[in-house]
Amino acid sequence: MSELDSKFIKSIADCTKRLIDMRVITADARARDAALEADVTRACGRSTFFDIRPGDTVSYSGNAHELIELNGPENEPITAIIKSNTGKTKKVQYTSLRPLGIPRPALSIPMIGDVPDHRFILADRDDEICAGIAICTLDDFSIKVHIHEANIQMNRWVPLWQPQEGAPIRVKKQPKDHSQYTEIIFRNEIECVGSITVGGVLSMNLQTYLENQGLQ
Repeated sequence: MSELDSKFIKSIADCTKRLIDMRVITADARARDAALEADVTRACGRSTFFDIRPGDTVSYSGNAHELIELNGPENEPITAIIKSNTGKTKKVQYTSLRPLGIPRPALSIPMIGDVPDHRFILADRDDEICAGIAICTLDDFSIKVHIHEANIQMNRWVPLWQPQEGAPIRVKKQPKDHSQYTEIIFRNEIECVGSITVGGVLSMNLQTYLENQGLQ
């Protein structure tokens, strides 16, 4: 190679190194932001949020996977497609993913404060689990909830619907001439807040709470 060729190759190498260093710095900054957000929200008694995007390497059940795709409402993904090192893809709940190297799950943390509408809650009423989707906040102490009922294994939750006469029924879709079966739940009864899929599967933190209670 001539002297000019050597200078050109060195210039390319220096540029590539700077780009790689910048990518590492950006990734570290995102990781620090996620860790700081986790510490702050944990101190406030709320759920932990991480900055996870398609293309990132994430931790699922203690193993590294590549995050391929996110699915769900905007700014609130419900499920994700991940790929293992062997190339096998899998659909999992978004809440079960963690940034690689930052294993800080915040599970079963009591929610003190506002419970957003349309969130799924688990409440303890005299050692009996009552669950459903929050419809609206009535006052500082109580929340109106569309009650759901679980199967025997408590791994599928289906809404209850109230007919014009008789007892409520348990079906996925609202029958004709039926309304939501609702109850009032007090804030101090709420044990855990999360989400539920269309198929009736609870988010990971709600499942973990039930497992800790010996109910799953």
